[in-house]
Amino acid sequence: QKSFSIQQGRSVRVDAYVEGEEDTVFNVEIQKSNDTNHVKRARYNAACITVKRSEPGDRFDDIQELYIVYITDFDQFKSGLSAYHVEPCIKETGEFVDNGLHQIYINAHGRDGSRISRLMKHFNEPDFSDEEFPKISDKVHRLKHDKKERVGMCKAVEDYANKRGIQNYIEATLEYSDLSEDKIIEKVVNRFNI
Repeated sequence: QKSFSIQQGRSVRVDAYVEGEEDTVFNVEIQKSNDTNHVKRARYNAACITVKRSEPGDRFDDIQELYIVYITDFDQFKSGLSAYHVEPCIKETGEFVDNGLHQIYINAHGRDGSRISRLMKHFNEPDFSDEEFPKISDKVHRLKHDKKERVGMCKAVEDYANKRGIQNYIEATLEYSDLSEDKIIEKVVNRFNI
């Protein structure tokens, strides 16, 4: 997970952020509720990531390749597909335009017979098991039934929740306060008994 703050005061927290080789960036988002315009949200996230990874004087040729992967519990485009690859094109010619942004929308409701469709049918299953996906099935089984794995996962989730709580508190304090950095740190230390 990674947060990006923009000068205008708005910030973005992405679910998974990975920097790959050759200056390629991946942002993976998982959304269960269809409560906003997720296509525009993906565009906004892409813009924030691009701005935050750019330096003054960078050439536009050097802007990173960015892949936004949006996994949802609903079919964003309502065409029955499991995956939609959204790339810019020239309307008049249908020619692809490579601007470095690649958007992939994957959903749990597409039933197009693809491998992604077969995997995503398990999106909401509490105990995933499928011979076609043995590594994922095994990992889910171990996380659910192996005490050592479960304890490790619970600890990771707890650490994540504490870290996110502290981050949210710091961001809220910074956004709505004229306190000095030292005062904010003092408040965080007291609030979370650090």
